[in-house]
Amino acid sequence: MAATAILRITKTDFSKVLDYYYAVLGLEEGASPTEVNKAWRREVLLHHPDKNPSLVIPSCSTGLSGASTPSGSEEQNAKIHLINQARLVLTDPVLREEWLSSFLSNAQQPQKPKEEGPHVFRHISLDEFEPCYASTTSRATGEAEDEEEPTHFVHPCRCGGEFLITTEQLEQGVDVVGCEGCGEWVRVGYEVVEEED
Repeated sequence: MAATAILRITKTDFSKVLDYYYAVLGLEEGASPTEVNKAWRREVLLHHPDKNPSLVIPSCSTGLSGASTPSGSEEQNAKIHLINQARLVLTDPVLREEWLSSFLSNAQQPQKPKEEGPHVFRHISLDEFEPCYASTTSRATGEAEDEEEPTHFVHPCRCGGEFLITTEQLEQGVDVVGCEGCGEWVRVGYEVVEEED
């Protein structure tokens, strides 16, 4: 006698379900159970490796020890499981109402603000920045002389603006700067070296 696995959802915590089941089956909200079953058949056939040869993934591969190890078919199994779960929930009126109310209440909850700061587009080494020096005039001689240490560093942005980081910012440990033109952010890579007296 062969054992049969049946997908059952009796009491499910839908607060953890992030998938919109209508979209999983390619349906509009409020689809009838008949439409759900037709869409389910279409999606299962589309994602089943026996029915769609382009999805065939080797079921196992041989590891270094010579033993068989599972390969990447878990993603296909998860997709088919999601399609089956969507059909089960959308064809049962009680489960459908419970899922829909939970899904909508989760969607209406405000998102927690991210505390990670600006999105950094890329990382640039300080070596790629151009140093800018402020010239000073010696009062005794009246000649212009350049400072040995730059006052700030600049790097061109793709928008035509530039990223600017000052020597003071470097000393304070600032490593994320924005473009003056478009607001794009980059992380400046550098190493602070303490001077010995």
